[in-house]
Amino acid sequence: MTKDNYGIFVMYVLLLKFAASISMPFFALYLLKDLKLGYVYFTIIIAISIVTSFFAMSIWGKIIDKHGSKKVLEISGILVPFSPLLLIIAVFINNPTWLFIFLVLEEMFAGIAWSAFNLSTSSFLFDATNKDDRVKSIAYYNFLVGIGVFLGAMLGGLLTKIYPVFITSNIPLILLTSGVLRLLVTLLLIRKVREARMVEIDFPGRGFFHSAISINPRFGSNIEIIGVYHDNKHQDFHRIIPKRKPVDPVKKEERGFYERKSLELYRDNALKTLIKNAENKDKKDAYFESSQRDDSYEIEKNIELDKKRISELAEEIKKKSIKK
Repeated sequence: MTKDNYGIFVMYVLLLKFAASISMPFFALYLLKDLKLGYVYFTIIIAISIVTSFFAMSIWGKIIDKHGSKKVLEISGILVPFSPLLLIIAVFINNPTWLFIFLVLEEMFAGIAWSAFNLSTSSFLFDATNKDDRVKSIAYYNFLVGIGVFLGAMLGGLLTKIYPVFITSNIPLILLTSGVLRLLVTLLLIRKVREARMVEIDFPGRGFFHSAISINPRFGSNIEIIGVYHDNKHQDFHRIIPKRKPVDPVKKEERGFYERKSLELYRDNALKTLIKNAENKDKKDAYFESSQRDDSYEIEKNIELDKKRISELAEEIKKKSIKK
């Protein structure tokens, strides 16, 4: 499963959700108990996170349309690990007003990061799967990610019994573990995920360029960029697509043998065609001659019959005239 692009993507999301689920069950407990936040302020902070993610999705959607899901997935994969790490800093803020402002900014950051991650994963999932197998692929994805969330929450509960108390409780250490694991998963797996859609390529400066693809059954496809640039430095765009040297899979000896055989077959077929045409021509000439002979014989025979009829008619006319 991990060999194809879809499998690597699912493994990446599974492990990241596993790492995130280690600390997610303790988020409300951390704000209410460790930071001693009131229920009203807690509700405001949660609402701000939801509203921020709602508005951020429209911006991330435009970026995905232009640069692809992989780009947004990379950015969100780097931003998401810092959310639990920022929550640890809140323990050291004693002023309630500054603490509330800090938590509002942190939740706005978390809303932006998670909206990018959720939108890019959904978009990438549709791009990386075929139309016929999409339902099955999404089912596998949700099933495996659900297992990752379950195991992460179980590990988080186990860590509460292992970690010692840090300032207020052992939840900051769980947040630290979750953040570090998220970052490690992103650094190890995000590079292996390939973009699954056609994206636009930004070309700096003014100029005209055109890509031409030539396909040869033996040598493969060659991509060439043909263009006129106003600045010499823009010609570095050619280096984006490396040129491949054509490799002939047929050896020289085999190629010579095939060419000789092909020439012999072509010559034999040409000779057979010429002989067959000559035979057909002879048959047509013989038939034409025979048909001409047959026609002359018929004509002579008809002339003789006509002469006999004329003579018979002449005799009948003479007999009638004598009788009169």
